[in-house]
Amino acid sequence: MCVDSHVLQADLDLPVGRLSAYGLLLDFQNAPAQSSQTFGLRWSNEWQAGSFHPRLTLEAAAQSDYRGNSAGFDLGYQHGELALRHDRWTVTVGGERLEGDGIRGFSTPLATLHAFQGWADVFLATPSDGVRDLYAGVSYSTRPWPAQQPVVFNVVAHDFTDDGGSADFGSELNASVRLSLNERVSIEAKAAMFEGEDPRFADRAKIWFAVEYRL
Repeated sequence: MCVDSHVLQADLDLPVGRLSAYGLLLDFQNAPAQSSQTFGLRWSNEWQAGSFHPRLTLEAAAQSDYRGNSAGFDLGYQHGELALRHDRWTVTVGGERLEGDGIRGFSTPLATLHAFQGWADVFLATPSDGVRDLYAGVSYSTRPWPAQQPVVFNVVAHDFTDDGGSADFGSELNASVRLSLNERVSIEAKAAMFEGEDPRFADRAKIWFAVEYRL
């Protein structure tokens, strides 16, 4: 694929957190219908309240047609997340909304899509009516063991609808555990179970087992 694209980002550390501004100008010359320009702002801050460590993240972006894309569109993206860390526990709640106009949805062609909107990979492409993901999760890290590294447990629940929240797409439960056997070898097990409520998105379950070796 022939691509003439530019990715720009500027970060500013403020007394009240970090502010990032970014722009993605993506011109896919062999697939002009995928070309888009996206501009966004992201702010995040973590602070301490006694033995608790809250972190708040807010992000918004606007996307429109670019260069050879003849289809006119204007789509938005919004994301908010609140995490609260205490000792070895972290609780997270958030919501992510990718708009759709009935023809296409807000696209993220450069993203590592498996990391977002559930590990079952149901929404690797945003539906034409958009997608809203409301999620809540909890993670726990044990005391360092073995290899002086903690064992990390993670569970996240997702509820998916269209971008307006009127059409129920389904729900998903994710779980994982990761541990290091020594300074070079780590193992991880993950599972994802999606239960669909819309004929477009069928039930599915996935399980992974991974071994990582660091040189």
